[in-house]
Amino acid sequence: MNKECLCKIRELYMALDSFDKEFTKRFGLDLTQALALCHLQEEPDKGAGEIAAALGLKASHTSKLIAKMEAKGLIKRKLCKEDLRCMKFSLTPSGADLLSTIISSDITLPSLLQSNSSAGTY
Repeated sequence: MNKECLCKIRELYMALDSFDKEFTKRFGLDLTQALALCHLQEEPDKGAGEIAAALGLKASHTSKLIAKMEAKGLIKRKLCKEDLRCMKFSLTPSGADLLSTIISSDITLPSLLQSNSSAGTY
């Protein structure tokens, strides 16, 4: 790996970190929480392990993520019908509303994070 590659990675990391901070300020949750909302909208009633695998998180980070999102009223838990020892998580109406707000907003990615073929607004 050369210096140019390392510098590009640093620039990408800084752009993503800056975007995450602005996103958090605007919507009151970080990108990982937003990704969890997206996942639970697409695949409701998922366990913590399934959420962790989908987002590439460690179990301890997932527990903290779930606790924060529950405290904000964005997700709810329920017992599994098959196994009363496990919990499944899904969006609350507030979580679904916030995700809709995020999706319909005019978020513009920093130019460094945009692909060449996209306009950068999602």
